[in-house]
Amino acid sequence: MERQSLRELTDFYFKRNHNNKIDYDHYVDKKHKFDIIITQKDRDNNNDKKIGVFVCDIHRSIGLNVLRKTQQMLEDSNEITDAVLVGKNFSSQVRKFKESYDVKLLSRSQIRRNLESKWDY
Repeated sequence: MERQSLRELTDFYFKRNHNNKIDYDHYVDKKHKFDIIITQKDRDNNNDKKIGVFVCDIHRSIGLNVLRKTQQMLEDSNEITDAVLVGKNFSSQVRKFKESYDVKLLSRSQIRRNLESKWDY
């Protein structure tokens, strides 16, 4: 069986675990984009919550520069209210300083575990 790319796995994960609208390739500016946009309907006040998902499929651990870039994309976007950074693994600095950023981290192994246990993100 062919191994899924991280983007395919992430797409499958969010489609399976959320009954929300899924869009793709939301450009914040000419160079930067969120790969997946999840729109959650707010039943109470008709405001939609948009979550930007940035998938970083590289062959090394993700460093602070990528976390900072994702944070900047979140701040630069008027529509996105939350951000998720998805990667294979994260550097020790990213894990140490993640609380200083408004970006949630999600690794390939967390996605696989959550899919296997049917735990909702």
